[in-house]
Amino acid sequence: MTEPIHDGKLNRKRSRLETIYTILTLSRQGIRKTHIMYRANLSHQQLVKYLEVLTTKHLLAEKDGAFITTDQGTAFIEKFQEIQNIMDENKQHASNSNLA
Repeated sequence: MTEPIHDGKLNRKRSRLETIYTILTLSRQGIRKTHIMYRANLSHQQLVKYLEVLTTKHLLAEKDGAFITTDQGTAFIEKFQEIQNIMDENKQHASNSNLA
C-alpha cells in the first residue's frame, strides 16, 4: 500500500501524476488489476479510469490478465523520480536557509 504524502506537517492527497507513478511502479513485474487497486489504495472506478488512460498512452500493457509497465512507462518512472529528487533538494535548501 502506498504511504500518505507528507508536505511539511500536513498530509495531502496524491496528485494524478503521483498515482500514475504508483501504478506504474507496482506494475513493473506484472500485477493483476485487483492487486493494483488494493496496493495503490484506489476505488474500482478510479482504477478502471487510470488503467484505460495508461494503456491508451502505452505506459501499461495487459498480458495474460496482468498489467505490466512498458518501456514508455519505465521512462515515465525514471523522469518522475528525477523530478522528485530535484524537488527534495529544493526543500532541503529552503529549510537550511531558514535555519541561517
